Amino acid sequence: MILFLMAYFSANATLDKSGHILEVEYQINGISKSQGITYVEILFHHKGKTYYVARHNYPWPVTSIVDTFPWFSKDKWEGGDLELVFKRVDGVKASV
Repeated sequence: MILFLMAYFSANATLDKSGHILEVEYQINGISKSQGITYVEILFHHKGKTYYVARHNYPWPVTSIVDTFPWFSKDKWEGGDLELVFKRVDGVKASV
């Protein structure tokens, strides 16, 4: 469990000048091989609502992930929070 607590997780979105989201980047490092990660979901929370952005499945457990993907939004956003949800090999789900 100590290895899991020392892991690093982050998710960031880049907005264009008009407030439309262009790109999402997420990173997970420091997961042990015995835990691994089988999928990652990105959620966006804005004004009390939750929007499902993406789900990335991995064909085998991964211990480190750095990924960037485009999210072209027709909506204009002011503020909001990204949530990174992932499932480990042992079935434990975690979010940050």
